[in-house]
Amino acid sequence: VSKQAFDAAGSFPLMVAEDLCFSLAVREHGYTTVFAPDVTCQEEFPVDYLAFRKRHSKWTQGNMEFIRKNTRPIMTSR
Repeated sequence: VSKQAFDAAGSFPLMVAEDLCFSLAVREHGYTTVFAPDVTCQEEFPVDYLAFRKRHSKWTQGNMEFIRKNTRPIMTSR
């Protein structure tokens, strides 16, 4: 993330899905984002079903928060 894009977005939004929200914020200021297919993650798989369910629930809630907040602005944007 460039400093210019970060400053234009006003930092990372205080939302669960901050990556989605940040991407949208920088796009609104004329910046673009790209998918980096060669990035690896060191996060381990959840140790049991309860841990998996908690993680999946957090992801789902974050995406729903993003959808609730941003559907109208996205659909009405140019």
